[in-house]
Amino acid sequence: MAEVVQLGSPVTEEEVWTACDALVSSGEEVTRRAVLRAVGRGSMTTVARMVTTWEERQRVKVEARDFDLSPEESEQILMMGRQLLRSLTDRVRIEAAAREKELMEAAERERRRATSLAADYDILTAERTADQETHNTDIARLNAELAQTQSDFADATTALSDMAVRLQQVTGRADAAETRAAAAEGRIAEAVAAAGEAKGRADALAADLAETKRRADALASDLSATKTAAEKMATALAESERETARQVAAAALAEERARSAAELADERARGISTLEARVTDADRRAALAEAALAKAEADLATLRSQT
Repeated sequence: MAEVVQLGSPVTEEEVWTACDALVSSGEEVTRRAVLRAVGRGSMTTVARMVTTWEERQRVKVEARDFDLSPEESEQILMMGRQLLRSLTDRVRIEAAAREKELMEAAERERRRATSLAADYDILTAERTADQETHNTDIARLNAELAQTQSDFADATTALSDMAVRLQQVTGRADAAETRAAAAEGRIAEAVAAAGEAKGRADALAADLAETKRRADALASDLSATKTAAEKMATALAESERETARQVAAAALAEERARSAAELADERARGISTLEARVTDADRRAALAEAALAKAEADLATLRSQT
């Protein structure tokens, strides 16, 4: 810290140089503290700078003089030389002390910095250990999730295979039902045709019966023969009516069976649609499981690359 003796107007070089000359004339050593006391004001830094300038001027004067000096001048020069030597020695000592202080302060700063770096290193090591433990926990969790996803995917694959087998079976049964329905429709068509033919025969028989009755009325004289023929015709007509009734019943039964077959085909078609929807849902779940598996594998690869 610069020493300040007294506050006032700024000190000038002339005042400092005059104080230096006065100290030399009185035989005293020209030191910066002595000059500062002689001037009576200013800071040590300012006075020291001006004393250094005075010393340089004295050195120049000595170098510019002839070497043929009087004893008084020689003594004055020797005194100035000693003062300069002491000043330089003091300056070197002060600068060395300041340099030593700077080096000690720098060493202390480096020591504190090394201590801080060591503390930071310990903190980073602890954080890295904690991060490693967290990564290990995450890896274990992801491995568990991956195993679960793989198990779910295997279950979904098995369910999908079972559904495919059942779908194939249902499709086969549906095809067989369609074949049976087509055959039933053919039989129904045949029964309808047969019923039409039977109705035609019945109509023809009814016409013959009417004609027979007309002839019976016309041939009343030949009653026994006509009665016998009429009984035969009645028997034939009854048989024809029974045959017609059987054919009509067969046609109705064929229609009922065809309707049942169509209803069965519709019901099985609805079952197939439901099963196809379940298969579609199983495909979607399998796709989701595959996506989750891919994401889990990607996250695991990322964590492994980070560790």
